[in-house]
Amino acid sequence: MEYFTQALDKQPEVWNSEETICQLFESEGHKRHFVTTVASYVQSLQDILGLWRVHLVDCSLDCPVQRVNDDHYPLSAQQLTTFNNLCRPIHSRHQYYIREWTAPLQATPTAPAWTSFHTLLGKPDTGKSQVLVRTIDYLVNTQCRVLVATPIALLAKCYQAIFANNVTCETVHAAFRGAVTTTQQHTLNLALSGYDAIMIEEAMFGYIAGTLNKLQV
Repeated sequence: MEYFTQALDKQPEVWNSEETICQLFESEGHKRHFVTTVASYVQSLQDILGLWRVHLVDCSLDCPVQRVNDDHYPLSAQQLTTFNNLCRPIHSRHQYYIREWTAPLQATPTAPAWTSFHTLLGKPDTGKSQVLVRTIDYLVNTQCRVLVATPIALLAKCYQAIFANNVTCETVHAAFRGAVTTTQQHTLNLALSGYDAIMIEEAMFGYIAGTLNKLQV
């Protein structure tokens, strides 16, 4: 809410209208269904800010969700199955390294299952973000180093507000050093190999997969 309030005060002509919000994000190349979701989210922030300014909600609600649990992020049976499928490779990874610490070093003939990509697909409002937040929380609680990459800085700030300093939140372009102009060269961010898990929301999968495949993980 702090960042949104600053944006609203500096550019009210942009953030007060759903149409101007959509025009802003569409001009940056985002898809229409994504723009519509973000515009709805911004309007919910406007509602919270309006209620706070007339003292109908307490100012402590400037960041309403700090704890991640089933009350704040409930999962349906289907979402819970997806959540468990995402967490299973991480659990297998932990068990593998526990065994390696107590066993002689041996060559691994094939790539472990947890080095694969997992793509979460679904229409807007089907609960993808719910599953993603719960998965990130599981990773944090298992002492994983997590990077969350989002298409815009606004979403990165939202994830940072939820998980504080327990995760690193950046835009996709910053994390993967994407070229901003046609003359700029794409460089490989070797620091990505230092994370146990990279969670990406609304990503260009082919471009990202090409980068991760070049890293020694």
